[in-house]
Amino acid sequence: MKRRMSDLHGWTVKEKHHQEEKAEEKQKKKEEKKKKKKK
Repeated sequence: MKRRMSDLHGWTVKEKHHQEEKAEEKQKKKEEKKKKKKK
């Protein structure tokens, strides 16, 4: 039972990290679009 809980915790952390990476990518794309408009 303990091992399963730690596995579940590890999975949620991975999932959270993945979502954060996606958000960062979206932010980067927005910044790039702004830069292109200025030029």
